[in-house]
Amino acid sequence: MKWLLAITMISLLILTSASCGDNKPTAPTTFTGNWEITLNRHLNPVPLIYAGFLLQSGNSISGSVVLGDGCQGVGSVSGTITGQTFQLNINEFGQVINLSGSLPSGNGPVNGQFSTLPGACTEFPSTGSWSAAQIRSLTGTFHGTFVSTNSNAITPTMNVTGIVAQGPNTGASSATLSGTLTAGSYVAPCAYLTNATITGTISGTTVVWNLFAPNGTPMGRIPLPGGLPGGPPAATISIDGSSLTGSYQFQPISSTCGGDQGSVQLTFP
Repeated sequence: MKWLLAITMISLLILTSASCGDNKPTAPTTFTGNWEITLNRHLNPVPLIYAGFLLQSGNSISGSVVLGDGCQGVGSVSGTITGQTFQLNINEFGQVINLSGSLPSGNGPVNGQFSTLPGACTEFPSTGSWSAAQIRSLTGTFHGTFVSTNSNAITPTMNVTGIVAQGPNTGASSATLSGTLTAGSYVAPCAYLTNATITGTISGTTVVWNLFAPNGTPMGRIPLPGGLPGGPPAATISIDGSSLTGSYQFQPISSTCGGDQGSVQLTFP
């Protein structure tokens, strides 16, 4: 009986140790990818959004983001992972935002605290919390609709299908997009779009598509510059890469078809 009790207790200790080990924080698979970082300042309710691409090599992190502070442009990102904590630094023309955090447990969120001293972009120090979401690569087939705001359109809805591929992550603030788009129907009486080539960029959740005819002539753009009245100014992809929403603009194609604009909704795959 004594030896049986001893074996039972040893087994319980092994199981307990394994269970405790499973609860230890684990790093994200990698920091390499397309990220959207949100800063929530203590003294200002308006969040700041920084979007771009990061690269991880061992315990070092690098990359670039579109700045979301008082400066416009692109800032470099550097960082290190030390044990279960990490530090990211966003350089805003010499003014550095320091972001600190702990590696999440499992699939937990990536977040922490930030601080910055006065500098080139802001005249006062700032502190607060931050969180980051990794955006799924925008690669694959899609289908959806373009809905015209033209009151003279006989059939305002145009159905489309296509395929798009996201270019390599080079640690820049954006990555390239390329693909093709085919209209299964068009906005009568003007066939603004039949077959198009897509070139564009993605940074965080913000997407820009330029549409070209097979001969290279510009056909249109997603989004409409400035967006539709009352709508968002940008075209955005969902974090999981399953949908794209925004606006569009088609170029004039004749004296009677002077251009078109409206909303777009695409679904992947």
